[in-house]
Amino acid sequence: MDKRYAQVIVLFLFTSVLAGYALIDVSTKYEELTWIQDASRRLRRTDNIWYTCTMTLTAEAVSFTEQIEVRGNQLTGEWVAEYYTTDEDGTRRILKSFCDGRKRYDYVDWIGEWEEKPFSDITMPDFEVPYVLNYGEADIDKVEQRQEGADTTVTIALTKEYLAGLISEYYDEAQALYEGYRRAETSPLSQGMLELGMERYERMRIENARQIYAADADKVLRSVEYDAAVCVPEIVTDEQGQTALGKEKTILFRHRIEIKGYNEQQILDAIEQCGSEVW
Repeated sequence: MDKRYAQVIVLFLFTSVLAGYALIDVSTKYEELTWIQDASRRLRRTDNIWYTCTMTLTAEAVSFTEQIEVRGNQLTGEWVAEYYTTDEDGTRRILKSFCDGRKRYDYVDWIGEWEEKPFSDITMPDFEVPYVLNYGEADIDKVEQRQEGADTTVTIALTKEYLAGLISEYYDEAQALYEGYRRAETSPLSQGMLELGMERYERMRIENARQIYAADADKVLRSVEYDAAVCVPEIVTDEQGQTALGKEKTILFRHRIEIKGYNEQQILDAIEQCGSEVW
């Protein structure tokens, strides 16, 4: 079994819940939320965009990072994305994708060629993240806005009740995920790890979650960051090879979208260069 397999349920929660967004586009008592919506709309109206999406998990001295770097033409729907992962083995690119606005192509490293991916999603990866909020007014504990030079930053802290509700809200999806793994894994060790995984999910706690938005002098959104501390029991193995849940540990989660540039010719040049490689 993969050495990171025990973390799959935590990763599921992060990618499906903490980084899952539902659009709020209504009147609000918080001026800061209106400011975020306005800055997001300005970013969406740009002709082209270059951004990175970085997710980092840190537990004690161990860190795992996944990053996507995307350059997209919002007028034509063309984009190029490179996917990277960083762990104890170092940083490596695991995928490169190109979309011509109609079809998506992936670069297959082991054969050195581009391959069309029929029926694949052709929207830019994580493109909607900077434009939406994943909570309602009742879920907000505190809002702070401050000026840092020409940039404006808004920090939103979420309530404990909202964070506790996330885990129970997605329990059925977590259960379905594990049932899929259970059908695929047949060894007693694998089955035991799966059962511990669901118990671990039930005992999970999320603390100190917040979102941070920053806009530049032109009031265009330049970054969105979500961070939280997730407390889960460790999965430990004794000398006889028996696994069980141990003491609680804290995993720090950080999901950051950073706008590197927009309305720049070099973005279009990079997309055109990748397109020439595909054809």
